[in-house]
Amino acid sequence: MAAFACLLSGGEGYTYVPIARLAREPAGSLPERIITSGVYLPDGEYEWLVRGVLADQGAQVRVLGSVFDWRPPARARIDVWGRMRHDASGPYFEFWNGRLHQDTSRGPRPTPAVAPGQPLTLVVRLRFVGADPFPYWIAETEDRVVFFVESLPGRPPSGIVARIRAEVLRGGPTGGAVRITNWEPVPWAPPPPPGG
Repeated sequence: MAAFACLLSGGEGYTYVPIARLAREPAGSLPERIITSGVYLPDGEYEWLVRGVLADQGAQVRVLGSVFDWRPPARARIDVWGRMRHDASGPYFEFWNGRLHQDTSRGPRPTPAVAPGQPLTLVVRLRFVGADPFPYWIAETEDRVVFFVESLPGRPPSGIVARIRAEVLRGGPTGGAVRITNWEPVPWAPPPPPGG
């Protein structure tokens, strides 16, 4: 089990938690960053949403989240990372990203701690948000950390997943502000959703 959990962890700060434990323990008693494995059973066909259940050895947990740069295939055994949350329907696993089971070519990309003046390279979803007269760009990481973009060369399509090089202008544990010096689309990500 230890070797299996090590293979699954794949990202600093993530803890492997089996589906059975996710299904029985309250979200507050679980680690903040989780990786788990199960069969994905969607409850419909969604292009930009992961919604259904993860099942493993008779246990299951509801899964919900937006696609970042990978969409899980229906009825496939997958490894996913995210965190446990709670809504009006009860507990659920918030999907951040994933991979086919034991595919070591992909793994979690946790957002590092940042400080002003620090150079930064990240894979993010760039989105144009807000409304006139104050629209603005944000860069959201796979683990849902948001950076306000104060400078961006060019005008990428809103919603694109890109590798950025940036300078941190303001930073903290939940994001900050960056000046992007370069961005390029990642080739493996699906195209941006309509409207970004």
